[in-house]
Amino acid sequence: MKKFIIIFALLIIAFLTIYYRVILPDPWLHGETLRLPTVDAYYQARFAQVINSHGTDLPVRDPYFMSSGDYGISDITLWPTIIATLSQLFPSNGIDTVCYYLPPILALLCVIGVFFIGAMLFNPWAGLFASLLLSTMGGEFMARSIAGSADYHAFEAFCLVGFTLCVVSSIKYHNNGIASWLCSICAGLIMAMYFMA
Repeated sequence: MKKFIIIFALLIIAFLTIYYRVILPDPWLHGETLRLPTVDAYYQARFAQVINSHGTDLPVRDPYFMSSGDYGISDITLWPTIIATLSQLFPSNGIDTVCYYLPPILALLCVIGVFFIGAMLFNPWAGLFASLLLSTMGGEFMARSIAGSADYHAFEAFCLVGFTLCVVSSIKYHNNGIASWLCSICAGLIMAMYFMA
């Protein structure tokens, strides 16, 4: 019964996470047109569009970047590469769809990760409380993970939560050699993804 209550509460928290990030800020969703709320989101979407058009042939002279004093794209980080790769799943309007929905999905994964961190360090109730706070409190995490805010900050938060979860798991399972090693390797890979974002 206790496990059922915890799973039900986690599902409610997951709904609140999506509600505050996708359903509540509805002014950006107009029928089939998705408008991104920040300039940074369009900047990252343009990077993803260049990756889809030119692949890895860099540098690319791009007229959209010339007004800012930059004359092109010479290096591409991991975040626009993820957007470009996921946009291949949606044939029509793929980049806008990924830029709109990926930050709330990453926020949901962060909330679930925080639940597991709290459950490992203290108990499942502490994990639920921590995930509820992260899900509903306003602030930079909420602003950076709202639908359409496709800058890399939600991905950075996801990587940091994943890194912390792997480190806590590695310390908790230190008696089991292979589990501790796998958690440590995953922590290193996630931190590498964080630095490449």
